[in-house]
Amino acid sequence: MKVLKSTGVALTGLVLALNMNFNSQSVSANYNATESIATEEGHIISIGEPSLKEFKLFKALTSSSSDLEYENEILNEEDLESITQKITVNTDKNDFSIEVPVELNQNESIILYEDEEGNTYNSANIVDLNGDSLAVIDITSEDALLSTSVNDNTLTIDVDSENNEPVEIQVMAAAASFGTYFSSGKWITRDGIVSLSLTHKPYLTSASDVVEAGVKKKDSWSKVKTRFSSSVNWKNTAGLEKQFNCHFDFAKFKNPWNIEPARPNTSYAHHVANACNPPIK
Repeated sequence: MKVLKSTGVALTGLVLALNMNFNSQSVSANYNATESIATEEGHIISIGEPSLKEFKLFKALTSSSSDLEYENEILNEEDLESITQKITVNTDKNDFSIEVPVELNQNESIILYEDEEGNTYNSANIVDLNGDSLAVIDITSEDALLSTSVNDNTLTIDVDSENNEPVEIQVMAAAASFGTYFSSGKWITRDGIVSLSLTHKPYLTSASDVVEAGVKKKDSWSKVKTRFSSSVNWKNTAGLEKQFNCHFDFAKFKNPWNIEPARPNTSYAHHVANACNPPIK
């Protein structure tokens, strides 16, 4: 494990928007391990300088005083790279907003986790042009309530604090690999049916809440698809995904998970009713 740190101070009113345009040929040349992380798929992610939103207007109206400090910390492990931006805001306001640019390089986008009612939360997937997850983002604070939105890969974090004490916020982007989630994956044949057998690790199934579980589910499925979709055995992607999601949602303690291309792509409810393996007709 290797930890790298960089620090900075952003005086309020200074907004720095860094738009880093990399092409696929120059990614490795521009990859700075002290400022960025690399995904398993070769995408580069960094978190830019945060700023307090519309501070000049606040100052003119309220004569408030604020300042913002931050530190970026890189964690490099064998199967996981992460960058965490630790932000401290000293302000006499109880509510304010922070903008944090997430610097990407290959037309990626940030998709906030959304529940069945359409509510979004402070966790997200960074996805490629095909919608496949490359990394996850998690935004937390023990000092305040947060509400996050995304515009052009900039996170706007609305902060609601109960007092005028300094507020600490963490923005973490984590780039997992197939090996982060699974100890093995292989094609097998059981009862004459070709099956992709996935032995998962505790990291995959140990989410603290449904939001963390949701972004991990999307991210881990993308790693499976990247690893195995080039195989001649890979067919029926939509059906395989439903089998995978069903195992994730209802069979966390079963290991390994076996998903089979020959099984029909029926409704998700039908998958659940048939223990994640709808019968082959």
